Amino acid sequence: MRLALQQRSIAFRLIAAVLAVELVSAIAVIFLSLGYERHTHFIAFDVSLRGRADSVLGAVQDAEDAEDNVMLNQADLHLPPDDVYEVFDQKGRLLGRSPNWQGMASTPSKPSDTPHGKFFRMVLNGRHYRVLQAHGSRIVDPAEPRGGKLRQVIVAYGAPTEHVWHAIRGSVEFYAAGS
Repeated sequence: MRLALQQRSIAFRLIAAVLAVELVSAIAVIFLSLGYERHTHFIAFDVSLRGRADSVLGAVQDAEDAEDNVMLNQADLHLPPDDVYEVFDQKGRLLGRSPNWQGMASTPSKPSDTPHGKFFRMVLNGRHYRVLQAHGSRIVDPAEPRGGKLRQVIVAYGAPTEHVWHAIRGSVEFYAAGS
């Protein structure tokens, strides 16, 4: 009788050990998938932000004035309604901004520098945004003998991050269900 009890105890321990290893593996897969999905989704989101900021930069045109200033032509900008942007020239003059934003008066968070610009996190009207601040240039009157005048422009462009986090959660839930 005592021998049968010891065998069950060893079997029970083995089963418990296997289940514990499987549980630890599943938790590791979930955390690794969270890190991976967050990384890949935010890289794609940053590329999207850069593309939209470039679209705003493309809307900066010659103001056709004597001082060869630039202006922001918002007529052809078709951007998502929740996104925010603002554009400044090299003198710090505001060229334009989205109607749903009062601007980036102060740096909302510590920026993360990338080759494509600085990224900030901020909360606007209770929603979390990721904002790209990028520098660009426009040439005014390129047909002039000297090739025109170079004008520097700063574009700040942001978009809410809820849909990115929703996609990340969905991916992690898939990995968790598979584990």
